[in-house]
Amino acid sequence: MNELIAQHKNLIESEAAKHAKWLPVSYVESEAYHIANEAAKTYDPKSGNKFSTHLHNQLKQLSRLSTEHGNIVRMPEHSQYNLNKIHRYMENYRGEHGRDPSVEEISHHTTLPFKKVNALLRGKKTNVTLSTSTHEPSFVDEQGVLDDWIHMVYHDLPKQDKYIFESFTGFGGKTVLD
Repeated sequence: MNELIAQHKNLIESEAAKHAKWLPVSYVESEAYHIANEAAKTYDPKSGNKFSTHLHNQLKQLSRLSTEHGNIVRMPEHSQYNLNKIHRYMENYRGEHGRDPSVEEISHHTTLPFKKVNALLRGKKTNVTLSTSTHEPSFVDEQGVLDDWIHMVYHDLPKQDKYIFESFTGFGGKTVLD
């Protein structure tokens, strides 16, 4: 089993890097290796598929990590999925045409209603997350209230979310990961 995983190290790490858009790569890699171990246990050579195909299909689960844990300000999964779909199209369009697509073009290509595309793009501009912030996060306002609030919220987070929060912000003296 370990040999199988070692042989597919490049696939595992490249898939992890691909899905580490809003999360620390080390966290996504650890999840990818966990999924790879499970894939090795469930792989059946008699199925006619290569292990790399089976592993690749299992690693698709990594796409949910970004959706579930990537933004400190939460967004429903279906909205995040649609926004990612819009982003992919916009990047491809910009590369091919040298300009941003219009809302109509996005709506037509993604098959999302015009109003929904408009709302998602409007919401995108106002959503601020730690991953898109242009400054170092501050945990203290003038009265020190924000600091108390952050500590209260932090202690109620699940273990995974604490790790992600610490990795993005350096909270608690932790090293900020790229």
